[in-house]
Amino acid sequence: MKFTHTKYLPPEKTSVLEAGDYPFKIIKAEEKISQSGNPMIEIYVLLNAGGSATGRSNDWLLDKEGSTRKRKHLLYAINKGHLWKNHELRPSDLIGSVGKCTVTKEKKDKNDPANLTMINKITDYICDDSIKVPDEEETIQTENKAHNDDIPF
Repeated sequence: MKFTHTKYLPPEKTSVLEAGDYPFKIIKAEEKISQSGNPMIEIYVLLNAGGSATGRSNDWLLDKEGSTRKRKHLLYAINKGHLWKNHELRPSDLIGSVGKCTVTKEKKDKNDPANLTMINKITDYICDDSIKVPDEEETIQTENKAHNDDIPF
């Protein structure tokens, strides 16, 4: 039997969902440079509200102080915590991954009071209770060990 190759296409019509926790799937990820010139990975997320209700959101994974916690939670939420320990992340590592996240509903442009367009914004990723996510102190110790090569001179 011959099968026709099909490519998954996300639904064209999505909604802005109410704030809450939703299952998600990463449908696209690509390396980019932020406005401040830092490397980042932009991910495109499809949110599942049950039934045919779906939403979309983008998120940006930056390699800078302040975004470490969220990046780590994403990797553990999609069951790829080993990538956190490797200190290397590629867009291809993320595409097709599923997990659960917390989203808010907010104005797209907070500086423009006339623009009432609403979007969903991912505030955090939710890890399964059975997965132990290392705390910040354990993370710092692991990073220090990775950079300490024990050369005696």
